[in-house]
Amino acid sequence: MKTLGDLLKSAGYTPKDGVAAGQIEKIEIHRENRLVRLKTKFEAFVPYSDLREVNGMLHERILPDMRVELAPAFPAQAWQESCVTSVLERVRELDASLNGTFKDADCTINENTLTIELLHGGLNLLEKRHTDRAISETVQEWFSVPVTVTFTGKTELQNGDESVIERLHVEEEKRARAAAIEEMNRYEAAMKEIAAKRRAPHSRQAAEKGAGADFRSDHRSRTYHRLGRGVRH
Repeated sequence: MKTLGDLLKSAGYTPKDGVAAGQIEKIEIHRENRLVRLKTKFEAFVPYSDLREVNGMLHERILPDMRVELAPAFPAQAWQESCVTSVLERVRELDASLNGTFKDADCTINENTLTIELLHGGLNLLEKRHTDRAISETVQEWFSVPVTVTFTGKTELQNGDESVIERLHVEEEKRARAAAIEEMNRYEAAMKEIAAKRRAPHSRQAAEKGAGADFRSDHRSRTYHRLGRGVRH
C-alpha cells in the first residue's frame, strides 16, 4: 500500500514527516455512517492533534461527502506517559460529556497500570461512562498494549467546586460546538461545489440548444422575409 504522505501530496498537502511515513494497510468504507477509516501503521508515535488535522484535510480535499478517520497503529515500545494526552483527546472526541474532566490531570505508567490523577473531580461521571474501559481499548488499539486504568487525586467535588468544573465543561462544550459548526459549514460548502460542477455541463448544453434554436428561428424569419418581397398581389 502507498504511504500516507503519497496520498496527502496527491491532494496538494505537505504533511509532517512523522505523518508522511505512515503506511496505509487497510481502507474501510462504512457507507451507513458516511465514514472512511484508514488503518495506518506508524514507526513512531504521532500526536493525535496531527492525525485530526489530516482527517480534516482529507475530508475537505478528497472525500467531502464522507468523514475520514485515521486508525493508527504504533509500536508497543512507543507507549509512555507523553502519549496519554493524545489518548484522552481521542476518548473525549468519542464522548463529549467528558470535556473538562481531565483538565490539568497528571498521569503515571507502572508496568501495565495507567494511573490518572484528577484535579477537578468527576470520578462518578467517569465511572458512569466506563471511561477506564474506553481508555484501555484505545491504548490496545493504538499500541497493542493491555493496560488497567485507575483514577486517583481529587475524585469528588467539594462545596464551591461545582462552579469550577461546570465552567470547564461549558468552555469545552463551546469549543466542541464551534468545531462541529465549522465542520458542517465546510461539508455544506463542499457539497454545493460538487452540485455546481454537476450542473455546469447541463447548463452549457441548454445554452447551446437555446443558441441553436435562436439561430434557426432567425434564419426562418429572414427566409420568410425574402419570400414575402417576391409575392405580388
